[in-house]
Amino acid sequence: RSLSEAMSVEKIAAIKAKRLAKKRTTIKSNDYSDTLGVVNSDLRAILDYDVDMTKDIISRERQWRTRTTVLQSNGK
Repeated sequence: RSLSEAMSVEKIAAIKAKRLAKKRTTIKSNDYSDTLGVVNSDLRAILDYDVDMTKDIISRERQWRTRTTVLQSNGK
């Protein structure tokens, strides 16, 4: 069942006008899209995921040990 069958055109127009009026009165946040169209909060989530993946990869990497690195103290 389509929207035009369920409601009259006037009622749909009234809902659209109400939504636009509400949109104009709300305070806009400081999240601006960058040139790629990614919002700052989305960018933060992507970077957090990237950091987690990087830590996982680094933890599985084999450490190259030379004489100098073996003699260095890890405890203090």
